[in-house]
Amino acid sequence: MRIFLLRPLFTLLLAIMGICFCSRNLTLVNNGPGGTDIVGKVLTGEKAESGVIVQFQQTDIPSVPQTTQTDDSGFYQFTIDGSHSYLISYEKEYYKPYTIRFKSDTFENIDTFHAEIVKLEKIPVPVIHVPPAYDSIQGIVTLKWDPVTSGDQYYEINIFNSPNDTNKWSGQYLTASFFADTLFRDRLDTNNEITKRYRVKVTLPDGSSGGWSEPCPVTVKRPKVPPRPTIDTLINTYGTREVTVTYSFPQLWWIDSLFIYRSIKDFDSSVRVASLPIKSDRPMLGTTWTDIIRDFPLSIIDSFLQVTYSLQTKSIDSKKSEFSPAETITVIQYSIPQPAPPRYNTSDTGLITLNDSLVAFLIDPMPSPVSQDTLEYRLVSISSSRDSTGWFLNPRVIVAKFNESGTYHVSCQARSRCFPTLLSKISGSYSLSIDVAK
Repeated sequence: MRIFLLRPLFTLLLAIMGICFCSRNLTLVNNGPGGTDIVGKVLTGEKAESGVIVQFQQTDIPSVPQTTQTDDSGFYQFTIDGSHSYLISYEKEYYKPYTIRFKSDTFENIDTFHAEIVKLEKIPVPVIHVPPAYDSIQGIVTLKWDPVTSGDQYYEINIFNSPNDTNKWSGQYLTASFFADTLFRDRLDTNNEITKRYRVKVTLPDGSSGGWSEPCPVTVKRPKVPPRPTIDTLINTYGTREVTVTYSFPQLWWIDSLFIYRSIKDFDSSVRVASLPIKSDRPMLGTTWTDIIRDFPLSIIDSFLQVTYSLQTKSIDSKKSEFSPAETITVIQYSIPQPAPPRYNTSDTGLITLNDSLVAFLIDPMPSPVSQDTLEYRLVSISSSRDSTGWFLNPRVIVAKFNESGTYHVSCQARSRCFPTLLSKISGSYSLSIDVAK
């Protein structure tokens, strides 16, 4: 096979021979015994494109691919020999790749063969909206740009950490057309002003990438007022005066302290109950602090406490954030007593077993420690797994269904009807053997 670039002199010679390069055709010229020349042209829009890597390979038999590039006029040429299936691929940086497949026997006895011309499509370059948004409370720069294509493309971000920095930081890969960068995060970065440059490019699902956008410079000053923290959860273990507060806040080196405030309804107003130093290695989410409520009379009404918490952060500039939204929890100073084990085979009801799989149990009722409240009961069976019945108000007779033969250990449990999450401990068990008829 012969591989060569089409030169202007060769172009003129082909023109004299009556073979013209149409802007819409890939031309294959039959050279008789010498083989067939494939002469093509690559355009971008209406402009000839040089430097396109063109690879030519037979696909019906093992073969070594041939590679060339388009010349200044966008032309390239290969020579083939014989009737085979072929693949031509076209690649250039910042352009979508393109391939052509054909069989040479379609033009075996003619002088020329025409196929669709190769028109490479340049991958669009994102345009960053300027100026980018800046959150002066949290120190967050947000870049946005219009999506350049539709589909599963992703975007890569370059960040330069100074105006003349050539050592870019890269590695953020995004599917959305925006990027948020939190500045002044690193404790080693004590500057009060930061200048960065950002640029972005798109990568298509086939792995081809477009060019980088124009750099977008950003100069911002370090915030003085810290961002507001958030209360995530409040948890109280029934029967105790401990409340676990789970909270979160941005992990920024210039946040110095976290303050926790508490108020108790009908007893006291909001007071600071904790001042916590913020460490650089403290996680941003899921941080907890446990409050033990001591400073109120034991005779407080009904042993119910409505406890409200709020948080505040302080910066190294002694500026305080806004208060977090207040969150309230009911601390219940009650505990449901553990019931006695359930009883079976009683004489006062006449119910022993209803059939081979249904068994009636009795549970001794208890008063609720909560005023104007009643208790509900359920059976809990422990065999290979733990199963339970529903909750019943009348504990005198609770019927349990057993689906398989075996030995069962049956217990019971009580709960408050007013506060369904207020549960007793599970009672001792009653053991019995069940033989379910097949």
